[in-house]
Amino acid sequence: MRAAPLYDGREEVAGAIESIRDITEQRRAKEVLKKERISTNTALELL
Repeated sequence: MRAAPLYDGREEVAGAIESIRDITEQRRAKEVLKKERISTNTALELL
């Protein structure tokens, strides 16, 4: 999450703007890659 101040015409803080990014798919992909790396390393150790 990110937030930034929102200023009015007198350059005073009047509020804030927030943005949120869903990283669910990124985390899932990272976990799949981790499992594949472990599997590959295990296979190579058995050779």
